[in-house]
Amino acid sequence: MLTRSAAAGVRSLNDGEHCIGSLPVDDDDLTRVKDLVTRQGVSIFNPDKKRLMLLASAEDPLVERLRGQLEREEFLVGRVFSTPSFLHSRSGCLQQRWHTDYDVVPVQRSPVKPLGVLLALQPDTEFLIDGKSVFLERGDFIVFNGDAVHAGASYATENTRVHAYLDVRCVHRPHDTTYGTLATA
Repeated sequence: MLTRSAAAGVRSLNDGEHCIGSLPVDDDDLTRVKDLVTRQGVSIFNPDKKRLMLLASAEDPLVERLRGQLEREEFLVGRVFSTPSFLHSRSGCLQQRWHTDYDVVPVQRSPVKPLGVLLALQPDTEFLIDGKSVFLERGDFIVFNGDAVHAGASYATENTRVHAYLDVRCVHRPHDTTYGTLATA
């Protein structure tokens, strides 16, 4: 459930909740992003080497459209769109370990929580959050609290998507760092 802070006009998510939005995405977006990340991406933390990431340009047209949609929906009030990345899982990619993207202590103290965003470029994009599977269709995006326990899903077939952070000034997020948890599915 989305709530709006009367004092700050800031859109936020209740603990353990997320929001699904939509953005037009076409075959050209998928083809271009998949080509970029499979040619230039690097393996990121995963039990295998089948999950690739490529930092995306802030001027990339798809990134600009996503940022614009988040701005229109007021998710960027009190937050900064940061570190957009193209993600690709090769066939047989294993699930990531459960983690948070931010240190939970400063997030819980912050008057405005940082958020994560995942945009599906393909149907049946799975995202694991708070012990549940959320399936996204092409163009769906999920916005989730920075202290939400989540994991990238395993994929039997390849999958390409976009990830970004919505940082806040008072919570530092070190680059390429996640915070492990004891949570399991």
